[in-house]
Amino acid sequence: MIMLLIASLLIGLCISFIYIKALNRVFPIGPVYFIRRDNGSKNTPVLCKAFMHEISNPWRRGKGIQMRIRSQVLQVGVCKKYPDQREDEGVLSAIGGRYMDTEVKDIREW
Repeated sequence: MIMLLIASLLIGLCISFIYIKALNRVFPIGPVYFIRRDNGSKNTPVLCKAFMHEISNPWRRGKGIQMRIRSQVLQVGVCKKYPDQREDEGVLSAIGGRYMDTEVKDIREW
């Protein structure tokens, strides 16, 4: 498993240099994904656990590691597709929301 993550990290790093203008997008390669961002700061950990929830179809979810190099952040991990979700279910699931039985006007009266 560790070798898979290290190989994925190296592949992701190489591909991130190819797609230098492709920031903040999920790039899946089979069950492995990587994301490159440019919002790293001195407060961002150099190496830490990471997760990913896509808020559009095919609703991938994954876990992996995140690495910061200067202001660039590279996240590599393993993901799984959940294509059987409806649009509203997928977004609620990705942001951790849920439907409520209470009407909006009743909530205002709380």
